[in-house]
Amino acid sequence: LILKYAMERKEIPKIPKILVYVDGMVRNVNAEYTQYAEELRRPLKGKAEHGKDLFYSDAIKKVSSDQKRKQILNGEPCCIVASSGMLIGGKSSEYAKHLVRDSKNLIAITGYQAKGTPGRSLWDWVEAGRPPDWTWQLKGQESVHVKCEVKKYSLSAHADSKELLELVEKVRPRKLFLVHGDAEARGELFKSVCKTLPSIDVKLPQNGDSYSVTDQPGIANGRKLNSQGTLSELRACLWKEERNRSFRIRELVEKWFGTERTTQETVDMFKLLLSFDGQFFERRSGLIFLRQPIK
Repeated sequence: LILKYAMERKEIPKIPKILVYVDGMVRNVNAEYTQYAEELRRPLKGKAEHGKDLFYSDAIKKVSSDQKRKQILNGEPCCIVASSGMLIGGKSSEYAKHLVRDSKNLIAITGYQAKGTPGRSLWDWVEAGRPPDWTWQLKGQESVHVKCEVKKYSLSAHADSKELLELVEKVRPRKLFLVHGDAEARGELFKSVCKTLPSIDVKLPQNGDSYSVTDQPGIANGRKLNSQGTLSELRACLWKEERNRSFRIRELVEKWFGTERTTQETVDMFKLLLSFDGQFFERRSGLIFLRQPIK
């Protein structure tokens, strides 16, 4: 998006003849944004609600075949945005092992690099002054001599502990598994959640632990949507249990239909139902709020 906006405002030129290429798991992540339009900020929110593409354009294309990747590496100058960000594997490491061999190329590291990852070892080498006798070892691949430029930009999307706790307070899950991050940070978050939200069953798994989790069944019990009946019953149920929070539409659909029957089709049906009847739920800034029951 940064590159897209900069080209639209003519702050940077469009790369001659060719484009920005997007590859790896980031393509799947991009697709998810359109499913949560109500959570986006404007103007992305408006574009998503009208079915417009948020990320791609004539100058930005996604890559979906090995043949295309070979063409990119052997073609004209371009920009490649690829995951994983720590060069552990995925498409980024496939591009990197070719790009690092040429001094005309640049590897732009844009986020946190954990210890022991190829991305971290590459940056450590740069900070050490680029010693000439060093070779870069990508996971499961041959060692290569790095000739390209390497720079670092701060685009980390990691939330801090306060933001993570706010997310837990908003979602209020039945179970919470803390599985990512340094052991000390996970332990502190575990204690914070237990203290602030004692009703949540918090787990701090270790490698090799296993757990059984059941799907949320939903209160519909096989029934279909109908206008006032569905919304009235759902509002009454939520008013007893979770009146002091807001919801996304997908959450309401899961409450009604259950986890397994929540699809994009049922979400769209629920959106339509809410647009016809506003006496039980109020929509503000993309979030859904319960209306006060009539006494």
